Amino acid sequence: MPSAGQIVEYLDQNRFYCGAVLEDHGRRIRLVNQNGREVKLPVARILHQDSGPRLASLSRDEQVATLGELHRRRRELAAAVPLADIWELAAQDGETDFSPAFLASLAFGEDADDDHVAAFLRAVIEDKVFFRYRNGRVEIHSPEVVAQQQEKKRRQEAERAILVNGSEVLRKISRGDDPGCDPAFVAECLDLVENYYLYGSEFEQYKLARELLKQAGQTAPHAPYHLLVASGRWQPHENFYLARYRVPTAFSSEALEEAAAVGSPDLAELLAEGYRDLTALPCLTIDGEDTTDHDDALHIEKTGQGWRVGVHIAEVCRFAPPGSHLFETARERGTSIYFPDGQVSMLPERISADVASLREGEVRPVVSFLFDFAENGAIRGREVCRSAIVVKRRLSYREVGGMLAEDSDLAALARLARGLRRERIEAGAVLMPVPDVVITPGDEVRVELVDADSTPRLLVAEFMVLANRLAASYLADRGVPGLFRAQEEPFRRFVEGGDSGLFLNLKQRKFLKPARILTAPAHHSGIGAEAYTTATSPIRRFFDLVMQTQLVSVLTTRTGKFSERELKEFIGDITTCQSRAGLVWRLRHRYWLLRYLEARKNEPIEVLVLENSMKKIVAVLTDCLLESVLPPNQAVRSQPGETMMVRIGRVSPLDDLLRLEV
Repeated sequence: MPSAGQIVEYLDQNRFYCGAVLEDHGRRIRLVNQNGREVKLPVARILHQDSGPRLASLSRDEQVATLGELHRRRRELAAAVPLADIWELAAQDGETDFSPAFLASLAFGEDADDDHVAAFLRAVIEDKVFFRYRNGRVEIHSPEVVAQQQEKKRRQEAERAILVNGSEVLRKISRGDDPGCDPAFVAECLDLVENYYLYGSEFEQYKLARELLKQAGQTAPHAPYHLLVASGRWQPHENFYLARYRVPTAFSSEALEEAAAVGSPDLAELLAEGYRDLTALPCLTIDGEDTTDHDDALHIEKTGQGWRVGVHIAEVCRFAPPGSHLFETARERGTSIYFPDGQVSMLPERISADVASLREGEVRPVVSFLFDFAENGAIRGREVCRSAIVVKRRLSYREVGGMLAEDSDLAALARLARGLRRERIEAGAVLMPVPDVVITPGDEVRVELVDADSTPRLLVAEFMVLANRLAASYLADRGVPGLFRAQEEPFRRFVEGGDSGLFLNLKQRKFLKPARILTAPAHHSGIGAEAYTTATSPIRRFFDLVMQTQLVSVLTTRTGKFSERELKEFIGDITTCQSRAGLVWRLRHRYWLLRYLEARKNEPIEVLVLENSMKKIVAVLTDCLLESVLPPNQAVRSQPGETMMVRIGRVSPLDDLLRLEV
């Protein structure tokens, strides 16, 4: 046990102290340290004690002065200890632990005194790379542990540098100044900020990034977002949801090289492979004005018995076959995602907007679904084949709307499409048309509601449904597994027939049973079909690419390309990708709608009440179809299905927050 006047070393909050013992109380001692402070210390916390009572005869002030001098001397000695050299010497001995005095003698010579031993222990405890002090002995680390500790020390030193220098970098960026240092270091700091904002506590270096922002004075919830925009790393209105939910946005070099090597087959090549020559047909595409990935075309021709209609789908599986990098890229992404301010394509542009896209005036390989209609609109025959076509007209929905009265082909297609719609309604299809919300970003965000059930859109939609039904039945009739979409009857029906109005259509959506993906056909209540799939968007959906691959395989070899086991694996991939893409799309869609509503804060705005209960009022803004929840209010008399006026109390796009007030 230490005695009065004896010098001891101890740690307090990771700082070393020299102390002179004043009294021994058994398991605790009372001492004075180099700062002149009296401390009651458990004996177990003593790291080292000198061999004798060196300070017993000194006054309190002299003791404190001597302790201060000892502390400075031992700190200087500790800094000079060659721990790596001592570790190499000790490792040769074959022992696993040593006395502190022995190792101190290796460092300072055989005449090592108390100051040398205390200094050596300070070096060991501060460094932690080569040795560990425990229970009065110094344990030697193995080479593997030394390597780990060296890497840990390197990281800690790098983190200290980031906190010291990086905080100033962030302050300069926030002020709009040049960081004025190594661009690689600036990028490292911004990496921390970006990952902290995107992933929060899931980020491995979350604590470091949080401390960096704190020291830079950037503690507001969205300070990282504004720093990243100010730095130029992010654009204003950055779609950070893509990174937050790890949506792939860059194509691999292998996929890009594969796409670059793909050529457009000419007509002679396709005919030699057995494609049917349909290039003389009056094929046309109908899409949005800005669409570049045209994966479907239509044609109609008069026959003696009525009409023949062709639904022609780009044969994407020719360019992205199973086993290719392009096929795996489509599998990883699952779907193209279209945002108000851009898109993330499932396939590289060379495929999606070039060789596979049904561009006007160019020969393209397609899968054709051909239907023979009687004059009364009844289907008399149907056929599936691989063919070559040339699109003669590229039209937009807006153009078609203005041409229906004078273009006999478009008028006939529209008339047949309305007949197909009536048949599906009679078969029990659940139709709930809700306007499309078209957002135009900019300094002033514009929002337009577009009739999703307009004649041009109905025309395209019904023939795509018809082709998809034929694709499903073609495989089902031959006992070939595929990817089939199914949906049970709604929990409750509110709509019958065609358009039932916005309120009932929105209400009906809340009572639908979830859609399923199966490898065998089953009833689809929403479509009104006993077998249904989607194979008409293979440029945009992996689901459709798989089905097209399976269909083409049956057409050419009479057997499917994929087994049921493989298809079930695809279902898992598709479900995951669809969920991720849907979430990111909804969040981005809401972001721009909230930006639109920012400009209308405190203005009266109309909402359609969907629910009014004791717990909440659910309403949808009628000009942008954004749903929101209001707190319960007994003064609100509007019933579900009625409109009322509210005002926007608070809106924050970055927080995904909208608060309406009555």
